[in-house]
Amino acid sequence: MYSVLIVDDEPLSREVAMRRLEREGYHVTVAENGLRACELMEVELFDLILLDLNMPRMSGYEVLEWVQQRQARIDSKIIVLTAARDRDSVTRSLHGGANDYLVKSAGTPELLNRVRRLCTLRALENSAAGAIPARRLREARILVVEDQLTTVELLLARLKNADFTARSVTDGAAALAALAERPCDLLLLDYHLPDMSGLAIIEEVRRHHAPEEVAIVLVTGEEDRERIEACYAAGADDYVSKPFHAADLLNRVENALNLKFLRQRARAAGEDPATLALP
Repeated sequence: MYSVLIVDDEPLSREVAMRRLEREGYHVTVAENGLRACELMEVELFDLILLDLNMPRMSGYEVLEWVQQRQARIDSKIIVLTAARDRDSVTRSLHGGANDYLVKSAGTPELLNRVRRLCTLRALENSAAGAIPARRLREARILVVEDQLTTVELLLARLKNADFTARSVTDGAAALAALAERPCDLLLLDYHLPDMSGLAIIEEVRRHHAPEEVAIVLVTGEEDRERIEACYAAGADDYVSKPFHAADLLNRVENALNLKFLRQRARAAGEDPATLALP
């Protein structure tokens, strides 16, 4: 059973998140402020921390700094909770050591997806001799599937600036053909393409490639939560909303690649990576 610490000064937010996670089988502890959270982390090692940024006495940023100073013994994954998806808070949080972020208004499926993903990542790291080296991540083969030229140019530029190598295609048929011809490690996939929906592509890819073979991250302006949730259910690993923050995009790419390679390592060791996703 995975253990989760919820740190939020709003009683209703704490209660709602706690009930949602407990129903899924997580062991949940709550803290009403950053100081109390640090006290709890001195005693128990949590798999995941849901951390509000704006709190009195000790902010989420200060908690991140406190955790960073104790990295040798506190290896919890951290999702920061933000009231709005503004560039400064997302970038500052990720640079401060957070592994992901979640806008408070996001629905239950998004909360559970992010919690499940990071708990799985931590479990795989613990069972498979640690995280994947940064050098291995940078060697990953990335395929961008996007029909808007401006978006393609920006995605390829951001990936290149981070030392990733990527190529691009402009529709679903070309993506499937490219994947059949030359395997890749990660698809960066738009939902709206000229010939196929992102969902249809995910379903087709997952018929032939398991998550440990190909990771899939949606990069799209699609805002229909049911469509996004259908993509998760079909096998997408993550979702980046347009317009995207560069730090957010690269964080989700790295998380998805880490999961992919760790799943691959676990499979090679005779383990079933799917079982590690269960609370």
